[in-house]
Amino acid sequence: MESIEALNMALEKYKGTLIFVSHDRQFVSSLAMVRSFYEHRAVPDAAARSVLNEAAWPWRLLFLNLNYHLVHHLQPGLPWYRLRQAYLAERGYYQQLSGGFVEQGYLPLLWRHRRQPVIEPLHPFA
Repeated sequence: MESIEALNMALEKYKGTLIFVSHDRQFVSSLAMVRSFYEHRAVPDAAARSVLNEAAWPWRLLFLNLNYHLVHHLQPGLPWYRLRQAYLAERGYYQQLSGGFVEQGYLPLLWRHRRQPVIEPLHPFA
């Protein structure tokens, strides 16, 4: 736990850019698709369209905290490493605003959609 906190502190102070590099294109594509599959949903209320995914720290770091997608939309100028802090400070507010669009990590999401598509072929408002 101390190492995670140390990493978080170092990342908060770091002013540069982090780049994720892998020689395996399929792996990188798959990881990117996991996040993008469930960032938004089609509902009338704009605030309820963006997900709040309470993912574990490796996923948060990998996706630069964009699992707190509603926070990102509401505070687009907030640096990625501050999104989690902003979410935790007002967790109840963000969850209410999202209309309950809250996921408990990426693995349950993958398991739930292992045999069915995540994205419908037609937009529900079409």
